[in-house]
Amino acid sequence: AVVEAAGGALQSTQALPPIEEGNAVKVAVSVVMNGDVGSLWKILHDLESQTPLLFVDNLQVSARETRPRLSTGRMANYTRVQLSVQFEVFGYLYKEGG
Repeated sequence: AVVEAAGGALQSTQALPPIEEGNAVKVAVSVVMNGDVGSLWKILHDLESQTPLLFVDNLQVSARETRPRLSTGRMANYTRVQLSVQFEVFGYLYKEGG
């Protein structure tokens, strides 16, 4: 919901194996999405402002310029930057009795 609310397009998600770290379990998801610089900024801000705390790791961004087609069918005389983004977001669950 965070990606779409920021104007991005979610391509895929994959739950990663949980990792025990002391009295907690690290739970992570791998994300692949597309968007522009503004949507990426909003997504990262929203994820890292969550409660409980979420963390972004292994961020990879590639950019390409596109020239949009106008409603007249002609190509626009400006370009837009489209980002392909991959990252992991993770949080911690505390173990019972820990």
